[in-house]
Amino acid sequence: MNTEELSHLPDSGDTLYQYFYRLWCAKEALYKALPAPDQKKVTLASLFYADLEANRTAWRLLETEIENYRVAIVTQEPLSISELPLIEINVP
Repeated sequence: MNTEELSHLPDSGDTLYQYFYRLWCAKEALYKALPAPDQKKVTLASLFYADLEANRTAWRLLETEIENYRVAIVTQEPLSISELPLIEINVP
């Protein structure tokens, strides 16, 4: 996290975990969406979650939860969760 994101870090409990995972998932999704040469130039701390959330970048962030898992999708095209095909995975 960058200094600004750390300054908003909740004290403890579920709020802390939700905040951490929300930022981590969004930043990881953005990092993975970047072309490899661009990945070499950035760190997760240099990616600003607030810019993604407020649509101040060329990237669009879609966040949701599936069961107890946080999901973050980053795309350059507008996207809604209803457009995504859902795949059922059966785990024994």
